Amino acid sequence: MRRLTHLIFMCAVILAGALLVGCTGLAGEPVIVSSLVPPTALVPTPTEPAFPSFAADTARGAQVYAQHCTQCHGSGGAGDGALVQSGQVVDVASFLDPATASEQTPEAWFRTITQGRIEKLMPPWRDALSFEDRWAVALYTYTLHNTPTAIARGRELYALECAECHGESGRGDGERALRLRESPGDLSDPANMAFLDDGGVYVSIDEGIGDIMPAQGARHGGTWSDADVRAVTGYVRTLSLANAEAVGLAPLAASQVGQLASPAATAAVGAVNEGSNALTGAIRVTGTLTNGTAGAAVPAGVPLTLFVIDPSSDPAQTQIESATGADGSFAFDAVPISSETAIIVTANYRERVFVSEIARGDTLTTTVEAGTVDLPITIYELTDDPGVIAIRGMVTQVTVVGDGMEVAQVFDLRNTSDRAFTSTETTEDGRPISLVLPLPPGALVASLMGQDNRYVVPADNSVLIDTQMVLPGETHIVNVIYLVQYGGGAIIEQPLTYALDGAARLLVRPLDIAVTGEQFPARGVEQIGDASFNAYGDTLTLPAGSVLRYEVSGMAASAGTVDRGSGAVVTGSALPLVIGAVLIMAGVVGGGVYFIAARNRAAESVGGADGQIEALADAIADLDGDFAAGTIDETAYQTQRAALKARMARLIASKRRA
Repeated sequence: MRRLTHLIFMCAVILAGALLVGCTGLAGEPVIVSSLVPPTALVPTPTEPAFPSFAADTARGAQVYAQHCTQCHGSGGAGDGALVQSGQVVDVASFLDPATASEQTPEAWFRTITQGRIEKLMPPWRDALSFEDRWAVALYTYTLHNTPTAIARGRELYALECAECHGESGRGDGERALRLRESPGDLSDPANMAFLDDGGVYVSIDEGIGDIMPAQGARHGGTWSDADVRAVTGYVRTLSLANAEAVGLAPLAASQVGQLASPAATAAVGAVNEGSNALTGAIRVTGTLTNGTAGAAVPAGVPLTLFVIDPSSDPAQTQIESATGADGSFAFDAVPISSETAIIVTANYRERVFVSEIARGDTLTTTVEAGTVDLPITIYELTDDPGVIAIRGMVTQVTVVGDGMEVAQVFDLRNTSDRAFTSTETTEDGRPISLVLPLPPGALVASLMGQDNRYVVPADNSVLIDTQMVLPGETHIVNVIYLVQYGGGAIIEQPLTYALDGAARLLVRPLDIAVTGEQFPARGVEQIGDASFNAYGDTLTLPAGSVLRYEVSGMAASAGTVDRGSGAVVTGSALPLVIGAVLIMAGVVGGGVYFIAARNRAAESVGGADGQIEALADAIADLDGDFAAGTIDETAYQTQRAALKARMARLIASKRRA
């Protein structure tokens, strides 16, 4: 359980650091960097909080689910709704399968609900559901794989083994808490728990943390069965929820449990819903399908789907099917709207989904008098020619601590053709493969920035696969964080699948670390926000098949983090989060970052999940040795250990599903 508290504490540091980054900005960026979308701009500035300050109400979530989600996800959450049964929607995951939630945090789950997944015909719910309702349905569905019996068993075991430190309610106020050298933390804080996935909770309970917290799993010297560990994992999640009695119940039964979560949440929901308009009218949705590929026609009969999302109506989501006429035009008549409605049209062409803009809220109500809203869609012919893709710029941030090197990369790619770039090859789960970006030998992917549904990494970590089409004329950003063994020096060689024609930027810290390489001339020390970096880079024109190469050397800090100005070792809280938005999505903390790759195997290409699991086990063992020897501090140790174990848990889960 103690690892949970470390993760919770570090998540709080992430959030605090991100707010500071948002205030400082990147106004001092040199010209070579400004040509690339700054990392802090990769995620749009949120207009609402990034995490809940209230306990999400699972009973309310069940109500929202029953009203909005059953057509696809099914009446019980098994992914067998009417639209799935009819074949209109495919590949809907089952909320009853624990693996569905084990690899995602509730925060990532919430973002999927908010932003939608149009390629899977799931619309965005930001404008149709309140912030509170989206968190409610996120946590209800996230915990739906539990059963009341398992939760009861988890409560019993928690009381026997965990409450003496963590407290009965999980607030870290157990009778032994004051005698511990560190606070157990607060497992009831919804903001903290939003960034902790079930897989990480399970591993923490199952394996324990050395002599800090005993392992409870029978495979690691404890007495709990796998079912017991999962039961406590489920119960721990309920400590941060309101109306937790609804966890694991079917929607109808769950929606009848209790009232709204708390006075604060109730007031917030009332404020959002107060003044909501009833239906204000009906409009005609029109548009024209155009083909952005020169000389290509628009065939008649292209399948269209109109999504109408309106929480003030019943049902709250409506899907209307249609098709284009001979001239590519389309129309949907008598579409009811209110100030809460959001409308989007999708076209299924060449087995790919193309979407219109989203019309929402007041923009729609102002069209009632006119009677029509126009939502045109541009489709494209397809190409799999890699020659049409160019890397227009890239930023690589390298942070070295001890024997580990963390590399955060951001690529700005463009499609120079007038066709959508994709391929006929697919991932194991059937998603069309688009971009394939090789990673340096020995890289171990630590995070996909919360975009696991978009990116795929094979077991050998040799490449990053992007399943999102690259559309002509649009900015296409790819980002990834990976680990590389350092050990006093590292040679990085990264092949380029696509031509590079733009700025290649390298930012390195601490300042004791230097880079040499013909492609990356030194540009001195640069200040970005509050952080100091050794900067390298140039504007490069390299053909596809070239290799980016540089050598990193110098004595890194053995513990702590990098000082904002001098590169000295300081406390974890002082590290600036230059890539704040990326690190939040990655779940990587700025303060106390201590990434160490597997020392014996991760520096070379390891084939298969078994090899990766073994490499991760070696890395954890080496890390334990370093901590026992006192060469790294506890904050750095716990952060890195949790990251490596979470990766191992995901690989194990993938093997089980296979």
